[in-house]
Amino acid sequence: MNAMHVRFWFFMIALLFFLGPLFRTPQQMHSYVRSEVQVTMNSLGKAWGGRIVDKSVDLFKLAPVQMTANIFRSGEIDIEEAAKENFVYKSWGTQIAMTFANKMMGGWGALLFIMSIRLMIMLSWFVLLAPMLIAACVDGIGARKIKSYNFKSVRPATYTLLSFFIIPFALGPFVYLVVPFPVSPASIPLITSVMLLPVSVLMANTQPLFGEK
Repeated sequence: MNAMHVRFWFFMIALLFFLGPLFRTPQQMHSYVRSEVQVTMNSLGKAWGGRIVDKSVDLFKLAPVQMTANIFRSGEIDIEEAAKENFVYKSWGTQIAMTFANKMMGGWGALLFIMSIRLMIMLSWFVLLAPMLIAACVDGIGARKIKSYNFKSVRPATYTLLSFFIIPFALGPFVYLVVPFPVSPASIPLITSVMLLPVSVLMANTQPLFGEK
């Protein structure tokens, strides 16, 4: 059941990315990129936010990301030039299809840059928030050990219920990369804090590994 739940969320993440350009016109997509940069700068300050934007530009220029962006850009076609060379491109049906294709290709390239910004935001928060999550896991494992020494059993029903709550949060970083609207980076610590107690209870009710007491 958990595997099916995970597959569902990954399917939704892929769907959000590939359908993202449908939500905006090319002009709105450019405005979306500017608003994402502005939200980052306003939330984290000029020093921290500016450094993140600079690093995201560097990340965007890296070979795999840039190669993908170039593939999307290469898919864009100059309709006017194409119509001069081939009469097929003058038909309204072809022009509608080409306009739609250009919109999708340009939109995916813009989304890759936004994903670069958000990835750098998550990495900048990771150093501060990772110890909190590790502490929650250690606390839960310690609680499970105490239960075993006191002859108390774990609760599989609690584990199953919490897993449905935790999985969307665990995949939250991937969802955050493709959310089709600007999200304040300041919300990341708040979301992580909400996860701490459920993670601890989840770990306290996991089944012990084979041979573990």
